[in-house]
Amino acid sequence: MGKAVCVSVGLFVIVLTSGCGLRTEKTPAIVPREARLYTDDQFKFSFVCPPEWVIENDSYQSIILVPEAEKSWQPSIPADIPRDPRVRIDVGEYVRERLGPAYFPATVDPIILRTWLEHKVYNAEAQGLSERQINDVQAFEITEIYESDCERVIYWRPVRLDSLVRMSTGCQSPYLAGFDQIVSSIRQTD
Repeated sequence: MGKAVCVSVGLFVIVLTSGCGLRTEKTPAIVPREARLYTDDQFKFSFVCPPEWVIENDSYQSIILVPEAEKSWQPSIPADIPRDPRVRIDVGEYVRERLGPAYFPATVDPIILRTWLEHKVYNAEAQGLSERQINDVQAFEITEIYESDCERVIYWRPVRLDSLVRMSTGCQSPYLAGFDQIVSSIRQTD
């Protein structure tokens, strides 16, 4: 699968497995003490997750992270759904499949994605569209609204559909700071 989780010690990443795809000639990534570095060699990105977070699911083109204390979280009533603590990362064509090919553009670039997201805001399916840079790569942030649910979503690397990354969590999650940490740490790898 080309995916590996590496553990860091101190302020610098020490790669414990050769599958992490990091090259020693580059300056090591600085990560908080005890944080963990996740690298996806197939889709060429990595991110740091807080030490108390675990990977709940790592399947083809999809990763789900959750705070360890919330591993068994389930909504009791529909009003709980926006508080979903999990962070979901979808990659490539799976973004389109998950959102429904009939509704998601068949080709993607920043202009097409921005237009699609503006249309969602216009139709009240989303709100709060903004653009931002994540490690010098263009991204779009939005709150997507579904029946009895909403997600805070960031679309990153909108250059082509096969490189697109969609990161999401419950829009009222008590762990938005952890989501922000993961998003802020995401990097394109060679």
